[in-house]
Amino acid sequence: MKTLRIFLMVAMVLTVSGVNLLPQAANAYTPSLTSAAFLDADHNGAIDQIKVVFDSDVTACNFEAGDWTLTPGHVGLVGPTGRLNGSGVDAACDGSTNYFYLLVSGDTNETGYSGPYVPPDIQYKNLGTAGSVTVLGAPVPNQSIVTVDDTATPVLRSDGANAPTYSDSDHNGTVDRLKLVFTEPVNFVFNSSDWAWAAGSLTGFALSSYSSGGATSTIYLNVTANAGITGVGSGTAPTIRYAALGTGVVDLLGNSMAGMDVPQNISDGASPVIISTVPTAGSTGVAVTTSYVRVTFSEPMNTGVTSLSIGSGSWLSPSWSDANKTITRSRLATLAYDTNVTVTASGEDTNGYLVTSGVSPAVANPWSFRTVTDSSSAVSASESLVSASPTSVTANGSSVSVITVTVKNSSGSVLSGRTVTLSSNRGSTDTIAIVNGTTDSAGKAYFQVRSNTTGSAVFTAVADGTTISQTATVTFTSVTTSSVSASRSSIYATPSSVTANNSSYATVYVTVRDASDNLLSGKTVTLYSSRGGTDTISIVSGTTNSSGQATFQVKSGSTGTATLTAVADGTTISQTATVTFTSSSTSLIYGDLFKESGSTAVYYYADNGKRYVFPTSAIYFSWYSDFSTIKTVSHGTVTAVPFGGNVIVKPGAYLVQFVSMDTPFRVLDPKVYVLTSGGQLRWVTSASVAAAFYGADWERKIVAVPEVYKTNYGGAVAGADVNSVSDYSKVSVESTVRTISDLY
Repeated sequence: MKTLRIFLMVAMVLTVSGVNLLPQAANAYTPSLTSAAFLDADHNGAIDQIKVVFDSDVTACNFEAGDWTLTPGHVGLVGPTGRLNGSGVDAACDGSTNYFYLLVSGDTNETGYSGPYVPPDIQYKNLGTAGSVTVLGAPVPNQSIVTVDDTATPVLRSDGANAPTYSDSDHNGTVDRLKLVFTEPVNFVFNSSDWAWAAGSLTGFALSSYSSGGATSTIYLNVTANAGITGVGSGTAPTIRYAALGTGVVDLLGNSMAGMDVPQNISDGASPVIISTVPTAGSTGVAVTTSYVRVTFSEPMNTGVTSLSIGSGSWLSPSWSDANKTITRSRLATLAYDTNVTVTASGEDTNGYLVTSGVSPAVANPWSFRTVTDSSSAVSASESLVSASPTSVTANGSSVSVITVTVKNSSGSVLSGRTVTLSSNRGSTDTIAIVNGTTDSAGKAYFQVRSNTTGSAVFTAVADGTTISQTATVTFTSVTTSSVSASRSSIYATPSSVTANNSSYATVYVTVRDASDNLLSGKTVTLYSSRGGTDTISIVSGTTNSSGQATFQVKSGSTGTATLTAVADGTTISQTATVTFTSSSTSLIYGDLFKESGSTAVYYYADNGKRYVFPTSAIYFSWYSDFSTIKTVSHGTVTAVPFGGNVIVKPGAYLVQFVSMDTPFRVLDPKVYVLTSGGQLRWVTSASVAAAFYGADWERKIVAVPEVYKTNYGGAVAGADVNSVSDYSKVSVESTVRTISDLY
């Protein structure tokens, strides 16, 4: 009996406190950690819990920080710092669930990750009190590392530039787009029932449809709103709330976004635009006594930095009205007649967005209006005159009639400085060349008209927008085969003196006309020298072109003077030309190219006795193909010739564009110009017109001229634009300007 009692007492001691110190059976239960997942329990956009799941029900979960090792991964997890405590199934660890929640912290506004992703992982090591976590009463031993899965749902961000933001994407004064940024990439399906919104002071605001941004964290929706409003200033901002009635917002792992309890304000991301002006933008005939200029913006503006610049007239400082949406500047003095007044608004709205140029129905910025024309300076359609001389010319494409337009006011007084255009009732059938498109002191503008088509053409003039009642009629008659006139045809050589070195040459131009002074094309021309084979004559073009011109080059190795005679279609032209071949290149004659030894500057000796320098090699090569005719002279010879200025690009032969002095250069003026026979710039407004003059590779005919030389071209004042082939006569300019002396 005593022995049995001792055994029972020992057995009782060995089983107290639930610790069995007796040998265990080989198949005793060992708990294991099966999975883990992070979540954003309060839906504030930051990971705050990890759910740890075991293979059976958890019977104890005393938290000891040393038991857990957490690797943050791309979501920046830190902790754990504790576990979710309290009563209830999810927090009690009372054997009713196989999981519990650890408390952690993660990166702000990060509930998932896109692209290459390093997930967090967690490991349990029972380093603290034995049995801190038990499953079915059994202590959980050290566990292998477990990857923490992503079960966090996306959240709509509300921080700074990531807050919901509306905008006016096309700047027409109406809000049309809404930007939503989530805490991770989402797949988005728009269903209006998923969303609740309130317009606030942005009247008419409503969500419309999905726009763009799937599988990214930024989504754009199309929205509608009342026109003419792009911001609410101090008014009530619109709001938005996700109701989660469907699965419209789901992250890339399939976690659906939870509904929002509180609506979020929608920020203003729209730039202000001008929605109305006084006077109306683009209006004409505005009274010179108009009281004020007024601009109304699409939203309240920051009055401290917003201003209105008016390019003409005298105006008071601005005043504001309409809740700081309307700025007004009152007139101090009467405006000038017939003046284009440009108005520019600058500044920002109350959120710092700069005013931008609007698209209809909003208003472009800057905008302008034009004041009424003074009746004494207005063009009179009935008093102005249009005449042609001669009234009949041959339809050969070269014979011209001069149209004279005399612009007058209603009192019959002539008006200078008026822009005149001329058109034919036959359109592009007839070629119209502008001699001067702006009336001179006598109120006159001149044009040359020509055609290859027979018939009568009626020419109509428009002066400063007023169509002149009187017209001029020119009859273009049939081309008849004309005989070459020996006396009316001409021959010209330049330069008239070259070095007798068998490389320097003079260019000889032969112009063939009939007895009526009409230019004759298609005529075969030959050129002879009085010195026979001593001189070498090269044919550049031996058949006359539409300008009646054939071209030759003459060079020699023998000094002396050669008299050159031309024969056109068997008719010997009366006029001759002489070229002197010299043994030295040190003396100068008109038309010479020359330079000083040791200097790169090349000059042209003009007929007016002055020297003109070539500013760039590109300008030089617009006149000459090589350097073979340049004479090298002494410094004294150079300085003895007065300096005349810079040589310009050869008119008619090339186009001009102005660039910087950098290497490589930058285009400073995108316009491409042709030149008149006087060197004035005229903008070619389209590539098709340029191609009509210079061929499909017209861009190769552009000479880049540094902008510092722009004043050499008509004082940098451009003439009338070249909108069609009828606006410019390339042939006429080229025949007028054959040498640099023709310009000066």
